[in-house]
Amino acid sequence: MKPMHEVLKQRIKILEEELRLKKVSEEPHKEVGNRDKSLLRHADEVYLKRIERKLKASEERHRVVLEANPDPMVMYDRVGKVIYFNPAFTHVFGWKLEERIGKKMDDFVPDNAWPETRIMVDKVRVGENFSGFETVRLTKTGNLIPVRISVAIHRDQEENIHSTVVNLREISHREQLENQLYQTHKMETISNLAGGIAHEFNNALTGLVGNIQLLEMFGSEDDTILKHTESMTASTQRMTQLTSQLLAYARGGKYQTESVSLTEFVEESLSMIRPNIDLFIQINSHLAPDTKQVEIDPSQMQMVISAIINNAVEAIEGEGHIWITTQNRKFGKDAVRKYRGLKPGLYACMRIQDDGKGMDPETLIRIFDPFFSTKFLGRGLGMAAVYGIIKNHNGFIYVDTQLNQGTTIRIFLPVIEDGVAFQNHSTPAGLPDKGKAFVEIDNGKTASNGTKKEDHASDNRF
Repeated sequence: MKPMHEVLKQRIKILEEELRLKKVSEEPHKEVGNRDKSLLRHADEVYLKRIERKLKASEERHRVVLEANPDPMVMYDRVGKVIYFNPAFTHVFGWKLEERIGKKMDDFVPDNAWPETRIMVDKVRVGENFSGFETVRLTKTGNLIPVRISVAIHRDQEENIHSTVVNLREISHREQLENQLYQTHKMETISNLAGGIAHEFNNALTGLVGNIQLLEMFGSEDDTILKHTESMTASTQRMTQLTSQLLAYARGGKYQTESVSLTEFVEESLSMIRPNIDLFIQINSHLAPDTKQVEIDPSQMQMVISAIINNAVEAIEGEGHIWITTQNRKFGKDAVRKYRGLKPGLYACMRIQDDGKGMDPETLIRIFDPFFSTKFLGRGLGMAAVYGIIKNHNGFIYVDTQLNQGTTIRIFLPVIEDGVAFQNHSTPAGLPDKGKAFVEIDNGKTASNGTKKEDHASDNRF
């Protein structure tokens, strides 16, 4: 059996050719006499009946093929409105054709699946066929279904895009588990590598820092020695910070947790961050006074807030704004479908939004990859460390961004209820979902011979 899009293309070509032949048959009417017109009319009637029979037979064949397709299938026009979907689509997703014909299916796409959906839309706009794109879709009742999408483009005689045929194959539970297992193994492998490097760094730094201190002790009156030890100390501090980020990503850092109000913690953090922000960038905070207590390691969460704000600053060209809000949010079973992996419960939530450059979908899907950069080979962890910290706090992080429309990062931390923090024993924060973001920060450099020192260069933004 031919692929669905090939069958549809063949059908359209047949119809177009038959209409062309009909027009040609009408031309002689202008040159014949009245005596022959009745004969031509009769010939036209016979011809039209033959076309009608062919069309009905063709429609019946294609109806049988489309309706027999076990996969849900949708046909959209050039502006994305529904032309047709088959019974399998109604069976799986719940909508009937008469409910959606002539309408768009935006409510069919969950919020956190829009990044990869935009990638598919961009491919359709340039007329590109593709297959095997894995994502999730919503049913009429709000349930999430993992699907593998294939798309075929139909063009008219002028090669303009006429319609789009989308085939949605349900991914079996076994396939889904295999994919999740692969992603888990990949992240665990990287985490183990990062943790091993961090411990080796830490051992080397211990000896290095001790010897620097000895040099400062015995050469305290020698300005030349002190000049060089000052530069070495600055370098070891940056290496220590990188080691902390590696441990955070590997979830191997030592966490000393405290019970704090999220709003109070954010207020305290902002008081230290604001003096280091460019005067052309305004930080606006709207912090709820009644946020619940959360159990966090203050130093680790300080790293999270600083990293996100520093990256927001890097994304803003010239004047700009950063908005920070906190609030309590309770998610039921229906509400959590907006956020992949989130479990029902009460959370203290923090949102950090900027009006910077944002990111395109291709960059977005590499969200938490360590050392990733679009400019050059990455040398730090940035959001990968943020991901590790939030995950180790049983929290969730979601990033929404569009090119030239800024970035919004949402962090949900389980609150302490009756003296016990809400525990989520599934993979906290989920695997790095498509639709998140990664930004490199804090790439300070120290020039050789102590002649130049640049702190917080932060030039690895994408």
